[in-house]
Amino acid sequence: MKKNVLIIGAGGVAQVVAHKCAQHNDVLGNIHIASRTAEKCQAIVDSVKEKGSLKVAGELQAHALNALDIEATKALIDKTQSQLVINVGSAFINMSVLQACIETGAAYLDTAIHEEPDKICETPPWYANYEWKYRDRFATADITGILGIGFDPGAVNVFCAYVHKHLIDEIDSIAPKRGEGVGEGERRDEEREQHVCGIEPGDQERRTQAAGGGGGGGGEGDEEEEEGRRREGG
Repeated sequence: MKKNVLIIGAGGVAQVVAHKCAQHNDVLGNIHIASRTAEKCQAIVDSVKEKGSLKVAGELQAHALNALDIEATKALIDKTQSQLVINVGSAFINMSVLQACIETGAAYLDTAIHEEPDKICETPPWYANYEWKYRDRFATADITGILGIGFDPGAVNVFCAYVHKHLIDEIDSIAPKRGEGVGEGERRDEEREQHVCGIEPGDQERRTQAAGGGGGGGGEGDEEEEEGRRREGG
């Protein structure tokens, strides 16, 4: 079992992950939270302690980190002796954190597809554009990388795999809905896609937009906005 966890990100999802890890720290070991803003990490640490989430006494620390800096991320993984890295920061940092894990031998988990700041709404298959290209390197290094462990992708993938294995022989397509009626869900999906791509509803031309927070990024990015649109139920 991997020991010691480094959580990268300090938004709402990171807070949930930190509390859940704390509830199992007898197995997971020490817990470290890192992001660009150390104060946000410390607020999560304080919340875990105030709510008594730690199952047993253990190390729980906050760190400042620019997760786009691979060398700095590697150094923190080594310093904290983390064998498991849970990336719940901005989707722009996936590849740099993934690279740091390969070079340090730490297992890697994330909850969203990588995005480049200047290539929003790329052509699918999204994982094949970036993360899957590192599959052989993970295998060679004999370390685990698990992608998309949020809800969609994530839990939805597990549900679909179960249905295909036990209930339905052939599946032509899969279209996750978010609890609305079919028509309402399709309308909301279309509006959401337009919003993410910088298109106002009813306007077919994409507006030029800058990818905010990508330049000096790392850790939380603009956590509330990024996680709200990219890590649903992460």
